[in-house]
Amino acid sequence: MVPKGINNEDGDSDCDIDNWVRPRVPGEVIINWSSEEIVQVTFLEECTSPDPIDNDSAMARFDFENPIFQAKEEGDEDCELPEELTRLLKQEERVIQPHQESVEVINLGTEDAKREIKIGAALEDNVKKGLIELLQEYVDIFACSYQDMPGLDTDIVVHHLPLKEDCPPVKKKLRRTRPEMAVKIKEEVQKQLDAGFLAVTNYPPWVANIVPVPKKDGKVRMCVDYRDLNRASPKDDFPLPHIDVLVDNTAQFSVFSFMDGFSGYNQIKMAP
Repeated sequence: MVPKGINNEDGDSDCDIDNWVRPRVPGEVIINWSSEEIVQVTFLEECTSPDPIDNDSAMARFDFENPIFQAKEEGDEDCELPEELTRLLKQEERVIQPHQESVEVINLGTEDAKREIKIGAALEDNVKKGLIELLQEYVDIFACSYQDMPGLDTDIVVHHLPLKEDCPPVKKKLRRTRPEMAVKIKEEVQKQLDAGFLAVTNYPPWVANIVPVPKKDGKVRMCVDYRDLNRASPKDDFPLPHIDVLVDNTAQFSVFSFMDGFSGYNQIKMAP
């Protein structure tokens, strides 16, 4: 940029190119350019280590005395959470527990021969009274032990087990059990023999092992490993009902009742 000229108080103009840069004479007025403030740039030393702990020059760039951002003080009314947000937070922290209805024990028998059952403790008084009277009226049809199960008449129904002809019988070897568990298994087998659930057979083509399952009360649930027999039996293709249809069928009802057969596996006898 070539300056237009420098005028002094007398109005003289000096356009000599060699005199572009020279000390300003007192009284001269500079009119051929305008001055503007420039951004101040500070050159920092090269940081050889990215770790501020190992590099003192890197630490000097940070001013920890003054906060980077100072928020404006707010009143207590601004710190309150919205009601909808509070409700959502409480709902998120809530732990869903499995439903477990409180029950009470009712004795339908006598003090010597107790026949205890459990009913819901949250029932209304009139509903509870009517339920107890109904159970006492038909107390003879409920089984509380193996001796209370005469079993269905074989003329009504028996269970036939179909087997595939190409599946040979399987005889499993006897498994080892602990002595205390063997005593409980023997007691359970004797109970089922006395009740008529089990029968002694000679030279059986199929032999399966007993699988004892301990109960919470210290007793043993005696199961049998019938996996080989299940593989030799054809599968039943009966379709299961839809769960949503079953739930819809309970609409507009206030009481949902169901029946669970006592020792249901032994209710129907096997065909010989």
